[in-house]
Amino acid sequence: STEWALIGKHEETNCRDCHIDFNDKQNIVKQEFKGIKTECTQCHDNIHGTQFTNSGKNDCTLCHSMAFTWNANNFDHNETKFPLEGKHQEVDCNECHKPKVFEDNVERVNYKIEKFECKDCHSS
Repeated sequence: STEWALIGKHEETNCRDCHIDFNDKQNIVKQEFKGIKTECTQCHDNIHGTQFTNSGKNDCTLCHSMAFTWNANNFDHNETKFPLEGKHQEVDCNECHKPKVFEDNVERVNYKIEKFECKDCHSS
């Protein structure tokens, strides 16, 4: 047992991504941990740019499972600036959260929509 359990996609990771081979005094090949920190961004790109840096919620597992998939069970839209009420509860997430090109010229989904008005989605 180690401090880092291999859960989800981590089970499929190549051992040498986190460990290096070395020869001990008897010339037997062994593996040693590289000393990588356990923050997600040590190995994974921060695909959200600066969207969540000031939210106080930098823990990726608030919205993602260890399989690196969206985990809707960990997210409550009512805790955002735009609680979903009425017909908005029936709208597909992708209708509002569309891809956007960020400051590093990479297209990502914009999860934090800073400003929106009814006319942005509804015609008069």
